[in-house]
Amino acid sequence: MIVSQILRIVGGILFILMFAHRIAYMAISVFAKQKPLRKKAKYRKYAVISCARNEEEVIGQLLDSIKAQSYPKEYIDMFVIADNCTDKTALVARKAGAIVYERFNTEKVGKGYALDAVLNHMMDDGYDDYDGYFIFDADNILSVDYIDTMNRFYDGKYDAISSNRQSKNFGDSWISAGHSLSYLREMRLLNYPRQIVGSCSSITGTGFMLLPHTVKEMHGWKFFLLTEDNEFYSSRVLKGRRVGYCSDAIFYDEQPSEYSQSWTQRLRWSKGYLQVLASKGPALLKKVFSRHGFWAWDLLCSMIPGFVFVLMTMLADILEFGSRLIHKMNMIPLIGRIMENGLAMYAGLFAMGVLIVLLEWKHIKASAKDKLLFTITYPVFMFTFVPISVTALFRRVQWDPIKHKKAESVEEFK
Repeated sequence: MIVSQILRIVGGILFILMFAHRIAYMAISVFAKQKPLRKKAKYRKYAVISCARNEEEVIGQLLDSIKAQSYPKEYIDMFVIADNCTDKTALVARKAGAIVYERFNTEKVGKGYALDAVLNHMMDDGYDDYDGYFIFDADNILSVDYIDTMNRFYDGKYDAISSNRQSKNFGDSWISAGHSLSYLREMRLLNYPRQIVGSCSSITGTGFMLLPHTVKEMHGWKFFLLTEDNEFYSSRVLKGRRVGYCSDAIFYDEQPSEYSQSWTQRLRWSKGYLQVLASKGPALLKKVFSRHGFWAWDLLCSMIPGFVFVLMTMLADILEFGSRLIHKMNMIPLIGRIMENGLAMYAGLFAMGVLIVLLEWKHIKASAKDKLLFTITYPVFMFTFVPISVTALFRRVQWDPIKHKKAESVEEFK
């Protein structure tokens, strides 16, 4: 009983230490406004890059959305790296007007390797005179004013600039809605307030711009773990360099709608977070006690999986169950506490889902019914992270591509 009580106390203290600032973030998200964009900005030259692996069904829609930008076409060049493709991705991209590189390497597999390859090809071929390098997945679609908005936000003080990630298929299933709400949580409840308080925002794999000094400093892209985006984010925090966040620049992304796809993707995320935590964690912990220490603490709190607290609670419950069983004590108080804890976690996640939907209501491409209905299933989606995170501790995970097939008209996202 004493050990279980200690576990609960330690878990409670850690939870408060790690998530107290998130309450302040939520208040900022609701009540504070980001600095308005400048009304006009000089035109800058941009490269728009996509790493595509067997994406012939959707790459054309991404490139169409780039060509449909309100930003002057002469300031935009499109690049695609067809990475280990066995379909017509390269052909479709060339027909759409993109400069295409092809890469075949079955040993170094993953988006990080593809991105490094395309950036180095560009530099070797003289495509290096850009003010920014946009990175998008092949299934993305840009709002018509996306590049113009990012250009008006542009500031050379950042190493990279992230943007507002919305979903093409929020209403397909409780799985796609769960993924959508998770990204919206990252955008609205974390990056939005980070930008306001002057902290370092995260990037989420796609929909971000690298500044030229960053690309030249890195000589391409040197992050190859399963979550190369988080690896890059960690490196910026350790260097005390900011990633900005432009909430007004919106793009749309396809989410997994089946549980098997979701499991594969989230297993990679979970393993990737553990990889980054193992490689960068000690340095980030040291950084906590130096300049930009809050940035490091905020990042560590994001990387340490929430299931740790769930497991601590479960272990405390198991120990107490054993003690009560041995001493023939009443089990009802324990059962009541377990039910209360479960309901409290569900209620907290449900409230978070409702807050996200209300804050991002006008941007979510779904019916009002679906927006509200899937806030109910959002906590269940988050609970499924527990078995995925536990599996990631013990299973070897490799980069498996997620098949994208939701080819949407660009007109639907104007």
